[in-house]
Amino acid sequence: MISSGFVEATTLDYIWSLIQEAIADLTMAGARYAPSRSAQGFLSLPLCSIIKDGNIDVLFRLHVWMPDGQRGKAEVAIHSHQAFAQSWTLHGQGTDVLYDVNPVDEYEEATHCSYAIGWNDGNSQSTKYATHQLSSTVVNTGKLMQAKLTQSTIHRRGDTYTVPAAAYHTTIVKPQELHATLFFFDASRGFVKDAGVLGPKDWAENRQFRDPAGITPSDLVEVVSRARASEEGVEMLQPEPGLMGTCLPRRIDSLQKDATDVQATQA
Repeated sequence: MISSGFVEATTLDYIWSLIQEAIADLTMAGARYAPSRSAQGFLSLPLCSIIKDGNIDVLFRLHVWMPDGQRGKAEVAIHSHQAFAQSWTLHGQGTDVLYDVNPVDEYEEATHCSYAIGWNDGNSQSTKYATHQLSSTVVNTGKLMQAKLTQSTIHRRGDTYTVPAAAYHTTIVKPQELHATLFFFDASRGFVKDAGVLGPKDWAENRQFRDPAGITPSDLVEVVSRARASEEGVEMLQPEPGLMGTCLPRRIDSLQKDATDVQATQA
């Protein structure tokens, strides 16, 4: 899967079934599966990570954009990754947008400033990557940057795309749609230490709290599994109104309220 890029639908189905089994297996509880809310609004679930000297070597995550309207702050949506990344779409539709970003001297020419990112794992704030985070903070470096949109590509179930190390991009998903991908960071295919984020010229910093508002790994797997099965025409239980059947009925109301509360506390 990793080396070829494109995978057959049956192979992607098999990989997804392995993820389902791992999350459902109570003996795997020590693996510390824990979702968090990304700055781009999606819920991220680390499945496998190898961190060397505070840098990503290998990181495999499930990304789920819930149909809850949470899509992060548009002002800091354009970002880059330290490691080469590849994404495979499990469900729904997303648009990957690439930008050509260059430094400029004049304030009027700049569309953004460059921001440096740090992570808080509950013990300290650091520029070293933490797989499990309580929050992340981006700080304006004062470096003026100009971003120009160069490419916009729609991706649907079964599609794959890559993002080179340090390339600036963002993913757009409609607020009330469900979208899920497997996202793989591979430093062996490219790594840049000083990958950053673009933000407003007049902001000082922005903090993103990672609280998933009570949503569990099992919730995310069930959300995606139901959606994929429904798409395949498999007969499923009637979905609970309000979230398209994508959250467990026992906690729909509380999850929506908690998500709203968390969003309101973001600086």
